[in-house]
Amino acid sequence: MGVNTSYSGMSSSIVVIDGKGRIVIPVRIRESVGLKPGDKVIVRARGDGVIEVISLENLKKEVYEIARKKFANWREEDHEATRFLEEMFNEKGMD
Repeated sequence: MGVNTSYSGMSSSIVVIDGKGRIVIPVRIRESVGLKPGDKVIVRARGDGVIEVISLENLKKEVYEIARKKFANWREEDHEATRFLEEMFNEKGMD
């Protein structure tokens, strides 16, 4: 069991890396970002030594929202970008 802390609106816990390099993300943190068993995450190491774990689904939603706002008035029907955006939006089930 880890040590839990909270600061600047962020939750954190101290966890142990096991012999196979795995960590367990505490329930409180998983629930706070909506992670469920089977969800995919991006794990990346920043140049400053910080390891980030990012919900792929949350990232997709954020990108979708940015693209939806940016291209709300896009009207070039035969443009390759239009087809890509339509496919992305339809794949997401969001119109």
